[in-house]
This record gives sequence, structure tokens and C-alpha cells, in this order.
Amino acid sequence: MPSHFLRIEQLLEQGRTAEFPIAYSADGTAILWAEWHQKISNWTNIFSRRVEQKWALYIEDTCEFSILFFALLHSRKTILISGDTQIGTQQQLEGYVDGFVGAFDSSITDKPILKSISEELQIRATDDIIWRSLECRRTSVMVFTSGSSGEPMLLEKTLGQLSSEVQTLNDTFGGNTGNISVLSTVSHQHMYGLLFRVLWPLASGMVFGAKICTKSEEIIQNASLRESFILVSSPSHLTRLSEYLEWRETRERLLTVFSSTAPLSFNGAREIYRLLGTYPMEVYGSSETGGIAWRHQSKKNIGWKAFSGIQVRAKEDTQQIELQSPHMPTMKWSLGEDMIEIENDGEFYLRGRVDSIVKVEGKRVSLTQLEQILGKHPYVHEARVVTLNENREQTIAGVVLSEEGVLRLSDQGKNSLNQVFTSHLLYDIERVAIPKRWRYLSRFPTNQNGKTTKSILLGLFGCAKLKKRLPNIILYQSIGELSWNLMMEIPSDLDFFDGHFPRVPILPGMAIVFWVEYYARLLFQITGTFLLLRQLKFKKIIRPGQKIICSLVFEPKDSTVAFSFLSKHDAVTSGKIAFKPKA
Repeated sequence: MPSHFLRIEQLLEQGRTAEFPIAYSADGTAILWAEWHQKISNWTNIFSRRVEQKWALYIEDTCEFSILFFALLHSRKTILISGDTQIGTQQQLEGYVDGFVGAFDSSITDKPILKSISEELQIRATDDIIWRSLECRRTSVMVFTSGSSGEPMLLEKTLGQLSSEVQTLNDTFGGNTGNISVLSTVSHQHMYGLLFRVLWPLASGMVFGAKICTKSEEIIQNASLRESFILVSSPSHLTRLSEYLEWRETRERLLTVFSSTAPLSFNGAREIYRLLGTYPMEVYGSSETGGIAWRHQSKKNIGWKAFSGIQVRAKEDTQQIELQSPHMPTMKWSLGEDMIEIENDGEFYLRGRVDSIVKVEGKRVSLTQLEQILGKHPYVHEARVVTLNENREQTIAGVVLSEEGVLRLSDQGKNSLNQVFTSHLLYDIERVAIPKRWRYLSRFPTNQNGKTTKSILLGLFGCAKLKKRLPNIILYQSIGELSWNLMMEIPSDLDFFDGHFPRVPILPGMAIVFWVEYYARLLFQITGTFLLLRQLKFKKIIRPGQKIICSLVFEPKDSTVAFSFLSKHDAVTSGKIAFKPKA
């Protein structure tokens, strides 16, 4: 990557030339150092005049985010980076911050909210700002962990930890020179995106895109405007890139693909190579630990290599990973939840998580073992097993089917496939541990950070109180990056049929709207409030026992979901639901 590296704590103190490009705006306009620096000066003046110390920050434009981020740092404020601006999130932040910056709702709080565009904030910078190197030892940034296995936890980071990690990335992956841009499918409001999409580009001199790429078309369009670029992404985004688009010119400009948040399978890495012409550079770590190791799966059985300066070992009794890292608060040995196997050359392999051991009816059950055994079946591409407690603890499984698996489901039905997997597991697993409920998919839904959390997996099944309000989903089928088909069967005992009508039960329209909203929120991770229903048309009735295909297409620009319900031969109903868009 570019060789003119500046440590992030010294970025404004040392500076760059006025014409040095920093970012590209959403419309493709280059944002140069002089403009970027001036806006930071303006905001630094604003924040320095305020007594509030801790500020929540959320703004979708990555360039505006970087300006506010550095202005807050140089005003000696503490930044709590928010994952979103939903009501529940903002209420949670209330107890931690003194004010809000960006796209927050002023009706929820009495604390000050500063917007990125506001007439009252147009204060010009004075000439007396002396830019000094930032203090690395103080807590500068806070984030909430994703909460994939429990309640989100507030994590504190010093600027020194972030700076150390940026230096490590540059030392490991640097070396090239030239005009390199950074395109991304992940949000800068999370630690992975903050490092790879904001801090590393600013330190190394790469030019980052201010807008996230949510679709394959947007990656191709933005890449066509760049001389060369790297792509910062995640397995959930990379494995659903459209193979029906023309990627040839994009491949010619692409230098490297970075992937994090979860390991890629070798087959997944090979598919990305087939499409993009390069194997992804995978990074292993977490918000708590920072980056730990990396690998490049150009062939099978490639292990993880620890970054320079990081020591890794396996705890003798449990094989849990232990590490020493400058990316953590101290250099003491820290114990992780992943189990590892270390080879003689120092590379290591992930062998599941300690917290995957649960008790079901008094028996110890390894969820990782269940997933691994399922993954060996030719009908399975990927499996996730979680626990559900409804009167008693039980395991439930989400399975991404292979092409053979989809054909078996289509030919023999869901109950037959359930029995195939149950029989497969019984060779190695006690019956008490066998999943009691199954969901079949073409891919797993993810949140904006590219993770399939336990709450998302549970949402595929519906909670106990929704048991008689949701249809029986035969297959969740991803049609595109923002489109799903749900193949469903209508149970005869749905609450919606009560009184509608006794002799000839008909599914009411309210059930359809309820289902569309529920599955749209789950599959597209929509959190905005329901605004209105548009273009609703009823053409046919839906009766108990019918098999229906529900099609959902999300349009992020106006936060709408178009839906249609089709029976075997006819269109049944269609319409659009509009949600409150992000500010």
C-alpha cells in the first residue's frame, strides 16, 4: 500500500499537501486535504467550546464521520461509536454520553444533538489552533460489542491501541505505491470498518469512498472510476456477489480483498477467486482483541499466521487461545473463547468455541460438533446450531443447503429432509442433542456488520408467542443481495383463521402485512418504524394448507419493501411497505 505512512495520532500535526486526496464523496467528487482539514478545524472549534466530554457519534457518510472523529479527538473528547440510531440504541446510550453527534433523534433526549449540516454550526476556524500529537494512553473511543452471544458489552479503546493496530496492518499488508482507493461493503460504525475503511487509509494515504457499497453493481460502478482499489468486505457480502454481472474490468483494477468478522470456507474463498480473480486476505480477531492473525486460502488447510508482535498459545487443559497483543489494554496473557490447534511452524487452526458447550436435559452438548457433523453431509453447505428454551432447553438448526439438498427438499419435502439429517447425526450424537426444529436457507441473513447473530437465527424460527401467527417456512431462498423468496405452507391452526370465517377459513389481509413486516425486519435487518402501506392489491384468497411463495425486495434508498404472494398458478396479493428511513 502507499508508503507515505503517518501515525494517526500525528496525522494533523504532520499533515499532507493541500491537494492530497483524502476521500471520494457519494457523487464521485474528490475531497482534498485542505477541505478535510478545514472542516476538522471548524468542528474542533465547536467541540472545544463545549463542556460535554463524552459524545455518541453516528453518521453514514464516511468522510463526514472521519472529520467529526478527528475533531472530537483533538478537542480531547471521548467518542462512543454507535452501531445505529434506533430508539432503543439511543436510549441505551443516554446513560453513557453527555451529547450526540450526527443522525440522532432530538425527540428522545434532552441532551444536545449536533448535526453535520446546521447553519448555527458554521463557525470558521481561527488561526491559533496548534495541532499537536494526540495522547495515546487515554481512553478515546468506546464501542458496544455485537452481542452475538449475550448482551452487548461496552468496550473501551485507547488511541494507542488503535494506532498500534493500524501500524500492524500497514506493516503486514503495505509495500505498494500509487493511487489506491478503498471500497467497502461494511460500516465504519464498527471496529473492523473503522480500522480498514477510515484509520488505515488516512494513515497510509489511500483514498476511501464516503459511501458504502450495498450491491454488486455499486462495487463495479465505483471501481470503474478508480485506477486501482482494495475491497474491504465480509464473508456474508462476498459469498453473495452477483455472478451474473460483468466483473472483468473490476478484476483488472482490484488489488486485494480483505475479509473479516468470520472465517471463510475454502470453497467460499475459491468462489470469490473465480469471480474476482484473487483469494481474500482474511483477518481473524474481534473488537475486544483487535486483529490477531491472517491467512490467504490459496489452497486447502491454510492455517492462521499471527501478526508481528502478537504471541499466541493454546491453554493446556482446554486448548483455548491465549494471546499477548499490543492491540489490547495490557501485554498480559489474555484468554479467548476459541479453541485452537497450533502446528510446529506456529500457524494455528480454529477448532470451535468453548462457549459452544451447552447442557440439554443434563447432557453436555457441543454445538460446534453438531455443526461440523452436519457440514459433512452432501446436502449441507453450512450449518448453525443454537439453543432455544421454550419450557425446556433444546437445540435447533439452520442449514444452508447445497444444490443436492435443495433438490431433495423440492422432491421429498421438509419432513423427509429433517429425518435425513436426524439419521445422519444419530451415528455420532445422542438423540437428546438432535435439533428439534429445522430451517433451510440458501444463505444466512446477516446484520450490517456481516454477522449472523443468535438473535437472527432465533428469528428464523419465531418465538413461542408467534407460534400460531407465522407460516411454516419450507425454504428461505436468497434471490439477490436485497431480495428473498420465502417458500411457505399455510398451517390450518393459525390464530388469524379464528372467526375468519368458521365454515370457509380465509387468511385475512392483516396476516399478510404482519408477515411481510416480520420477515423484512429479519432478513434485511430493518429497524425503522412502520410508516405506511402502499399499492396493496388482493387478487386471490389464501386458504389453509396452501403452498405460497412470498417475494420480498428491499430498496434501501427510500426504505421500502415490495412484496408479492404467489400460489402455484396465480398472483395472490402484492404491495409495498414503507419504513422510516435512516436520517
